[in-house]
Amino acid sequence: MHGWLDNAGSFDTLLPLIMKPRMTVLAIDFPGHGHSSHVAPVHYDAHIECMLAMQSVIHHYGWDKFTILGHSLGAIVGFVYAGVFPE
Repeated sequence: MHGWLDNAGSFDTLLPLIMKPRMTVLAIDFPGHGHSSHVAPVHYDAHIECMLAMQSVIHHYGWDKFTILGHSLGAIVGFVYAGVFPE
């Protein structure tokens, strides 16, 4: 997950270095970042919106086990998500 005012493309140069056989990576743009729709500042709480986006993706794909990789805002969101949903 990308950092504040960044986008999923920030991992383009890192992923080829860490990819392993049969590994799948999904990088999304958080709401209001990158190529996602813009969000009105008055309705935007980055940490909450990003956690909701992350949870939506997890439920959409039906994942019950996954690894989180993030930096800056993405690392914070991943850390909090893992604490809130430790299972």
